[in-house]
Amino acid sequence: MNAVLLSWVPTSYLLAAAMFLVPFGRIADIYGRKRIFFAGIIIYTIASGLIALSGTVFALLALRVVQGSGAP
Repeated sequence: MNAVLLSWVPTSYLLAAAMFLVPFGRIADIYGRKRIFFAGIIIYTIASGLIALSGTVFALLALRVVQGSGAP
């Protein structure tokens, strides 16, 4: 993995977490904070497990986006 792709690993997580923060906050206001928080924990945990099994750089980056979207 070169330096450019390596820098995208944390950046993809942070971008996804920032991008989904406001919409998921609104969804949490509608459906309940506890339910959405629990769904986020499930998404984060599943994505973390799949990251350990990812075989390519692009799968790693895509799963980091998924992980960032479920970040509590």
